[in-house]
Amino acid sequence: MKDFAVDVFGVKKIGANRWRKEFFWPVTDDEYFALVREISRVFFDQVRNTSQTLQDIMLSNVALLQQYSMIMHTLLVITRIREMGYDLVFDDRSRYYSDILAQRNAEPAGQVRPSFSQRFRNNLKHMIKLLGRNHFSCGSIVKKVMTEKRVVSLGSFGHLKGEYCRRNKLIVSHMSSIDFLRLLPSTAQRHAKVEEIEERTDCLVERLLEVSRGIGLFSDEFLERYLKGVSAQMLYISYWVYWKIIRDFARKIDLLLLGEVAKPLNKAISFGLKNRFGTRIVGFEHGNTFGCHLSPFFAANELSHCDEYVVSTKKSIRNYVEAQKESICPYGIETQISSTGTDFYRILASKNHQCPLPRKIETVMLIGFPMNQYRYLGFPGHFSMMHLHLELRLLDFMNRMGFRTVYKVHPDRKKEAEGIFEEFSGSVTSEPFENVVHLCDAYLFAHTDTSAFGIAVCTNRPIIVIEIEGKIWRGNSFELVSKRCRIVQAWIDKWGRVIFDEKCLKEALREEVEEPNQEYFQGLMID
Repeated sequence: MKDFAVDVFGVKKIGANRWRKEFFWPVTDDEYFALVREISRVFFDQVRNTSQTLQDIMLSNVALLQQYSMIMHTLLVITRIREMGYDLVFDDRSRYYSDILAQRNAEPAGQVRPSFSQRFRNNLKHMIKLLGRNHFSCGSIVKKVMTEKRVVSLGSFGHLKGEYCRRNKLIVSHMSSIDFLRLLPSTAQRHAKVEEIEERTDCLVERLLEVSRGIGLFSDEFLERYLKGVSAQMLYISYWVYWKIIRDFARKIDLLLLGEVAKPLNKAISFGLKNRFGTRIVGFEHGNTFGCHLSPFFAANELSHCDEYVVSTKKSIRNYVEAQKESICPYGIETQISSTGTDFYRILASKNHQCPLPRKIETVMLIGFPMNQYRYLGFPGHFSMMHLHLELRLLDFMNRMGFRTVYKVHPDRKKEAEGIFEEFSGSVTSEPFENVVHLCDAYLFAHTDTSAFGIAVCTNRPIIVIEIEGKIWRGNSFELVSKRCRIVQAWIDKWGRVIFDEKCLKEALREEVEEPNQEYFQGLMID
């Protein structure tokens, strides 16, 4: 039988050169997005028709949409590839393929408790953040003493949250989700709502099995068990945290500053605190993308548990409000979207523009896609296998034209990328993007919904963007991007390959270097 790689580890086993010549993907974007829409309709029907507690738990786990979609996607790939006579090649780290092919159940996780070493590391990080990132001043100390309000920062702590603390003269306690779990009492009583979760899970899975049959997948006993296991794994942990906060948590928190707003555990904590104490939840965007690309699930996933959502700049608020209004369900549509305003990008641009313009483009940095197992819900071609094929061809194209190349590995996916790109790129770096911005004369982005793009705009380097047909831009973002960047049109063919306009890319690479247009920077990144 012929080999067919379904993950990046499979590509390494086959060999990247051979894989690149033979690549196709058996599930189209149209099919996948139709599947996602059907799964989301089923999921939000279950959210609407339930108690407030279960609604909170399910909204904490909008991430289940990704899980369900990937399970169905994996089953479609397995079915079609086997029918074509291929043998699947992958690594056990690709959870869905390894579980489904081994008929291995996704068991519900137990109660999460941090280890001693985790507690030690987290306490050290907590102390560093307490000393280094709080706004200690006479005004903030007086405010802290006079109000006696407890302010906690949960999750990541970037420049945006720091700016919010400074502007509001806040002294806060910083902790991770693991830190917070350590504060919860160790009671182990069973609560009646657990039965309600079990019933809701059974109903949800029954509807999902109907979806699987609708796309021609055989719904066997294993698939039912697997879907229930995945659901329980996430829903029970969220409920365990939520219930302990509501029933037993005694340390009142008045204001929670929330990073990593879409993480299920952070959302469950937020819903629990809101119900227990009326805690005000202020969430913070991930950063540097300015709302240019937001999916229809944005409001339910990132806003439903927040009273306020802080974005990088005031000028970018309209993009987030537009996506909020287009939400596919009525959750998070009343959350206030605000901005403190920031000088971060102005200062960064001033620093980066001290570096002289290159005389011409000789070295190009290709910004890597996160090579994980997920096919994302809302963007065309937004899948590691499609992007890997595209990136290898882009590197090969630039090499043949005589350009030096630098491949910038996504920082969370070093292991996946290791051993593939060294053969195709002059150099490979996994350093933070802001530390390596001057290693090249131009940047090439095959996707712009990454925090690296905002950093790149703050330089004077040319930016080339591979624009895949069908991508949704908010407001006038694309008009502004087109003035700052050199746009290369691309589309997805019937084999699932991203095809780019080679003539257009060649012209973009050879175009003279000039001071960049500042309308995107002025229009979205500074207030």
